[in-house]
Amino acid sequence: MHSSDTSAFPSIRFASGDWRETREPSRIEERGDDAACFVLYREMLDLPVIAKFTVNGEPASKARPRFTKKGSKTFAYTPERTREAEEAVEKAFRDVTEGYQPDPEASFGVIALFFCRALTRRDTDNMLKLVLDGLNRVAWPDDNQVVEVSARKSLVPGNEARTEIVVYRVGWMQKFTEFCLTCSKEFVTHGRTATNRGGKRKYCSPECYQARRRDNAPTRACASCGTEFIRSHRQKSKYCSNECGRKFMGGRKAGAV
Repeated sequence: MHSSDTSAFPSIRFASGDWRETREPSRIEERGDDAACFVLYREMLDLPVIAKFTVNGEPASKARPRFTKKGSKTFAYTPERTREAEEAVEKAFRDVTEGYQPDPEASFGVIALFFCRALTRRDTDNMLKLVLDGLNRVAWPDDNQVVEVSARKSLVPGNEARTEIVVYRVGWMQKFTEFCLTCSKEFVTHGRTATNRGGKRKYCSPECYQARRRDNAPTRACASCGTEFIRSHRQKSKYCSNECGRKFMGGRKAGAV
């Protein structure tokens, strides 16, 4: 793993389908430390890498949202330093993925190696949160698509502070599906079962649900005109419309006279 022979480094398969050999050792590999072993372990699994890039400068942590009041309403906002750090991650990703379009069906993984100055205190989880937020809606449409993350923090001299990031595709999003009882179309249920609150979904859309209700709704003949009409379980009317009801009642009164 720590050999100087660059041909020993594994090849990386990019999501676009082309193959690129890592003939030149990266800055991580040059260090020859555990961080190099850590990132190369994932590369040797032959995962389709979408982007591999570096954000120079001291890694930033995700700060808590701030609150401000306008009139009687309170609004939350992201601190400026956090927003700028997220924009730096986004820009670095876009610089190496020109023309990339996020796939809403794919699942993703992220490796983040944080090289921090020795005199600064950084929590790894907060730094990783900032990276993921910076890539949200840029590398993937929804952060729910990130199913695997790895992070490591190392201490370095101040002029070597940086963040090394690898974004790769894991596979496809897991989905639970059912077939609509009305149109037989397969639809996503998001794992909802009969034991969940609200019960199991049986229809792909409100339109199919209403159509099914109409097909199974009880009917009766109008007492005035004899036309069949749909009657709900709570509806006790004998007439298909108010006009028929008034006409029928008017006829009865006229006969009584």
